[in-house]
Amino acid sequence: MTALQPTLRAQLPIVHVARICLEAASPLSIGSGRSDALFDSPVVRDANDLPALPGSSLAGVLRAAVRESAGADFAQALFGHAGRSLADGAASRVQVSWGRIHAADDVPVDGLVTDDRLLRDELLGPLLRADLPKRDHVRLGHRGTGETAGKFDRSYVPAGHRFSFEMQLACATEADEAAWAQLLMSLGSASLRLGGATRRGFGRLLIVRLESGRFDLRVADDLNRYSALPTRLDFSASRLLAPKAAPSNAVGPWESVSVTLTPEDYWRVGGGAHPFAPGDKPADMLPASEKRVVWQNGKGRLSAKPAVVVPASAIKGALAHRLAFHFNRLVGRFAGAISPHEPNPAVAAVFGTVKQDDASAEGHRGNVLIDDIVPDPKTIRPQVLMHNSIDRFTGGTRNGVLFGEEMLYGGELKLMMQIDTQGIAQASGDLQPQVEQALAATLHDLCTGQLALGAAQARGHGFMRGVINDAPEWLRSKQ
Repeated sequence: MTALQPTLRAQLPIVHVARICLEAASPLSIGSGRSDALFDSPVVRDANDLPALPGSSLAGVLRAAVRESAGADFAQALFGHAGRSLADGAASRVQVSWGRIHAADDVPVDGLVTDDRLLRDELLGPLLRADLPKRDHVRLGHRGTGETAGKFDRSYVPAGHRFSFEMQLACATEADEAAWAQLLMSLGSASLRLGGATRRGFGRLLIVRLESGRFDLRVADDLNRYSALPTRLDFSASRLLAPKAAPSNAVGPWESVSVTLTPEDYWRVGGGAHPFAPGDKPADMLPASEKRVVWQNGKGRLSAKPAVVVPASAIKGALAHRLAFHFNRLVGRFAGAISPHEPNPAVAAVFGTVKQDDASAEGHRGNVLIDDIVPDPKTIRPQVLMHNSIDRFTGGTRNGVLFGEEMLYGGELKLMMQIDTQGIAQASGDLQPQVEQALAATLHDLCTGQLALGAAQARGHGFMRGVINDAPEWLRSKQ
């Protein structure tokens, strides 16, 4: 990262520097803003054609986390703001570099590298444009079926990949240094997620390493140490920066909800491409699965076999539709009086809403964060079920429509959610009691086998029994 300019150094002589290594606890998808021939939403890439974390994205989520925990005025003082004139605005005192992805040796790739090194590396090679995995999505309508032109995909960086970035904060006085502690604390915010689809399980990050240092540029020794900091992230700065404990993930207004679900029978979330059941011919319909990066003894490798995954989008969709039903039941909204395109107030308050094209309503983020579920593979038994399509006229089987469906039996699904209670209250307004009661009733249905997850609900699959292990008191009291 570029050092402070001499004029700024005189005005803000105390500089804090941190190098942070982040690990993607869930798939990461920072969109480039354009589509290509392969994906509807390709990820941002650097000059090496490797996925990267733009500095603007990192600064944006840090600013939002600081605003959430310390207020808008504090965030403006730290990250600057635009004014009506040049004299009214203020520059950011925080500098954030791009996040560089780590190679298999756990060293970030900074600067141009050769194609040969890229192809030989176990982690970097699979990140080539054509090899990047994707998730398919279908937008559901009010009838619970796919909408016309509602199918799309999103490419992503597999979970487990690591990125490193550097952050600096310039301070004027020692009393002003509390801002640095607040900035580091914001790294522990539950809402600190990067990229797109963060309300569908993407973008959750964990801090693997954090090194920090303080430099008073009025002191010759500190100035020399600061000048000796390497500008490249692949050069170690450990002799100049000290290790620091990662902040707690409990920062901010978010409250945890933990639910343990036990399937009553077969279940499957579709969209997979890897068979788990033995046999020469794989089933036509397979459970969703993904490979992840595993780190051991300072080395990273892509898992040999993909793991079964329950995407957060599959959980969110089921919860949203049942939430709409319970809210309509509580307030007396019936099907004949509801427009199919009218947003449900409870769904909008809990899961967010997009801005309408006619600007009649502003969009806002969702107030619930749901994580992907990756069950223990040792507790799951795959089995292929064969099906025939029946001719509705003759009652006999149709020719050429014998197909197999790979289902999963057993397992334990641990559902983790973060709920912004204050955000739900603000978005609900006078309807807050009904929204909270509808959300509690939705979780009750999920835990009592009345709400299924995944495919083939009409054939009795996907129903579960659950126990709420941890939840806010207001949610428990409304069960």
